Amino acid sequence: MLSILIPTYNYDVYPLVDRLHQECVQLGINFEIICSDDASTVPYPYSKIESLSNCYYHIQVKNMGLSNSRNFLIEKSIYDYNLLLDCDTLPVSKDFVKKYLDGILYHQEKILSGGLRYQQADQAKSKSLRWIYGQSREAIPTAIRQKRPYNYSLCSNIFFNKKTLKDLRFDRDIKEYGYEDFIFFKNLQKRKIEVYHIENSVFHLKVESSLAFLNKTQQALQTLNGLLMEKQITKQDTSLLRTYGILDNLYLTQSSSWLFSKSQRYFEKNLLSDTPSLFLYDLYKLGYFCSLQRIK
Repeated sequence: MLSILIPTYNYDVYPLVDRLHQECVQLGINFEIICSDDASTVPYPYSKIESLSNCYYHIQVKNMGLSNSRNFLIEKSIYDYNLLLDCDTLPVSKDFVKKYLDGILYHQEKILSGGLRYQQADQAKSKSLRWIYGQSREAIPTAIRQKRPYNYSLCSNIFFNKKTLKDLRFDRDIKEYGYEDFIFFKNLQKRKIEVYHIENSVFHLKVESSLAFLNKTQQALQTLNGLLMEKQITKQDTSLLRTYGILDNLYLTQSSSWLFSKSQRYFEKNLLSDTPSLFLYDLYKLGYFCSLQRIK
């Protein structure tokens, strides 16, 4: 019936597993919940998870990255229906699993995407950038997500039949943070596998500090740069790449990189403040990406 798959790293996933386990037991369905710990540097009480019926916790000897962790879980699952969740999430509704099981009856050949929310209590000053970004760019209403189904999809909360994916998996070559979801949904679109958005969101619980999020942004842009150099994506695939492409065609990437080097501290002062600007965040990303192209 249902395999719930949760990749985890340095996070206590027990509350999520316990919540899902309770609902599955109440529904009386055949299920399994599988966690893949990607060689966490902090030990967690996984025995609590394995004490629950049909729950399994695999500890990887070596860090394999998020893409490969997800692939490992999909291959490990024994049921065709898969629910893929990030470890730092928690369902919003009490009938979270049931909503997906009901939804798949009408959308058998589609990937169901339930969406993401942020809790108001997470608006700590030290986390302002991540919280504002999440609220503006990730917590998108279902009706808007459905208008551009591939663009607004996140793998933090999706439901699918493995048979629908066939041999499609997450990119095994992406071992660092960034753009795993983008490449996955780009490949879904290429293969004409539909994505359907429903109202079945999860709360994103782990809101990083602004500094940690900015560091992850830089890592993601390095990953994007590698994907572009390897020709896995084109300059038309994201809004950032399209803007970069315009600058490149006008021979302005070098000057843009120089301007970024002179203004980087100003950008970071704003982005690490209590009131960061997403407009400046986007300019920061563009400038940082141009600087990567300059040194390639």
